[in-house]
Amino acid sequence: MNIVQYINEKGKRAVAVAAGDGLHPLKGVTSTVALATRALKEGKKLASLAKELSSERAENYEAALKEKRVLAPVTHDDPA
Repeated sequence: MNIVQYINEKGKRAVAVAAGDGLHPLKGVTSTVALATRALKEGKKLASLAKELSSERAENYEAALKEKRVLAPVTHDDPA
């Protein structure tokens, strides 16, 4: 399972499961750190939680790559 952090079509940071040529956004999390923190708190495996939160809707992965909206796998809110 590939989990991607990106800027969605509305300009907001999001997390998605990449499957084929689509990004399936995860509901309720806006970063991979938030996803991992939630998985730890809920006692779930990261992949299980991602699958649970994944939406049916898909955004175009190739377009996100071409438009340079795909972010580093992990980012930190502290700019320092």
